[in-house]
Amino acid sequence: MSSRILVALATTRHSDELGPRAVEEAKALGLPLTLLLVTEREEIDRVYQLRSDPLLLGPRPLEEILGEIEEEHRRMLERQESEIERLAVREGVDVETIAVAGRYEDELARAIQAGDYRVIYWLKLNRGFLARFFLGADAAEVVRVERRRGS
Repeated sequence: MSSRILVALATTRHSDELGPRAVEEAKALGLPLTLLLVTEREEIDRVYQLRSDPLLLGPRPLEEILGEIEEEHRRMLERQESEIERLAVREGVDVETIAVAGRYEDELARAIQAGDYRVIYWLKLNRGFLARFFLGADAAEVVRVERRRGS
């Protein structure tokens, strides 16, 4: 497998600058991109566990509300993926996508171990758990790591 750039996206993490930065670097280095799309099942399950909290009960069934939030997070992830793919196609950068479900950090580590990635872009959260789930993570910080050969 030839060297690539890994871009790790997730259902509760978002950054408008991530895609353009990764595509620009991929084009400059002549490397393809791998988009790792992580559905953060643990985050979703944690919110579902709150459903018995009397402060969250209202006239609409909580299952319905949480289902809508979960679906919106999936749509946000798909929009990020589509935007990066669109930018990459425009710049002549090859893109592959890997979709997984699990804990973001675990899936990122697994992907890094399984692939040959020269550069890794991932998102560091700047919000607490509930704010991320209900509001998304527009404040996520982009982290760029360049791997040395043999590491």
